[in-house]
Amino acid sequence: MNAITERRLVLFLMVCAGVLRCWQLELSPVEHFDEGVYASNFWFTAEEGYRYPDRHLYAPPLLPMLIEWGHLVWGPGLLACLIPSLLAGILTVPLIWLFVRRIAGPLGGVCAAALWTFQDMAILYSRTALTESLLCFWMLLAVLLAERLLTACREQNRTAVSLLLLAGGSGLAAGLAWLTKYNGWLTLAIILSASFPWGICSKLDANGWRRTLGALLALVAVAWVLWWPYLNSLQPVGGYASVAANHRQYFGGLSGWGASLGLQGRNFWLLASGVGLCGPACCALLLWTYAGRPRVERDAISSHPLQWTNPGLWLIASWWCGLSVAIPLYHPYPRLLLPWILSSCLGLGVLCQWWGTNGWPFRRSPEQSPRLGIARPEAWSPGGVFLLLGVAVLLGPLWRSSAWQDRRSL
Repeated sequence: MNAITERRLVLFLMVCAGVLRCWQLELSPVEHFDEGVYASNFWFTAEEGYRYPDRHLYAPPLLPMLIEWGHLVWGPGLLACLIPSLLAGILTVPLIWLFVRRIAGPLGGVCAAALWTFQDMAILYSRTALTESLLCFWMLLAVLLAERLLTACREQNRTAVSLLLLAGGSGLAAGLAWLTKYNGWLTLAIILSASFPWGICSKLDANGWRRTLGALLALVAVAWVLWWPYLNSLQPVGGYASVAANHRQYFGGLSGWGASLGLQGRNFWLLASGVGLCGPACCALLLWTYAGRPRVERDAISSHPLQWTNPGLWLIASWWCGLSVAIPLYHPYPRLLLPWILSSCLGLGVLCQWWGTNGWPFRRSPEQSPRLGIARPEAWSPGGVFLLLGVAVLLGPLWRSSAWQDRRSL
């Protein structure tokens, strides 16, 4: 896959993501109770604190503030409520590509971005005034910068200033994730839990550990500086203890873990549609064309081999495994799955790159399919992907995905 084709595919995926997420927005009004809480700042007076009473029990202030700004700029209406989630959902696509491309390679980056572009729940929650789409964007940005930070800590020629800039950027994104949703602190947990096994596998020397620990401390400090003012503002209403007490009612614990896991699997199945199959179809088409070819080998922009000295692999593993255990501990709300789905797309993208590089399970000669014996010019794949994406965009709403369900009567 040459660089021009790769970038065209990513650009087209962004266009598809935008069309699929913005199609018939009038069918997606603010109808969920939590959406109403987040979107209502504009209608409350100064005496009421410009917010829904007890809003702190539902979410931190970032998303409600962004929606309020949207009301001030564009006027009160549906678009102002949905703009933060829409933009976050679309911009997550190139972030996925950049992250997986860096830790694995270009084929994996495009495949991971395609999986997220057409994922039904990713589309659905990008069309709501809920926190999940924005949370995923901040989490991924923080993890992407953390991967660069850990890589830099291993490089002796990196200056302290460059490390601090990367730590500050990752900490800023982690802090914004925390200000988007109360469980945004999991971003820090993912980064920290991945950093130590990575350091052990990388056999860091004493200087490397000092650089790594110092950088992680700076990262956590920046995130805490963002979180602390809001945490302190909760004191007049009972502090964070009041928030924790409210959240405790949604916690099922280990006794309900199995049942919750089964219900979340059912949620995933019920919210799936034909649109979601377009992502795997794009991956299969790209692998069918490029698997085992020299051009699929990781280029200079892919900075790490696919082994456990690669910090990106530890970050994805920590993210996926941690949420796989944690999500079933709570009431099986479908939207809790979205960060887990994002980590799954990242992992599958890395797997596609590995398949492409090693040529399995599509082993063949560079020119022919071992089963069909059909010569396949390299231009077929981009053309086929473009055609597939176009069909998906045109037919997506007709497939009755939950993302385009008419919710105006709810």
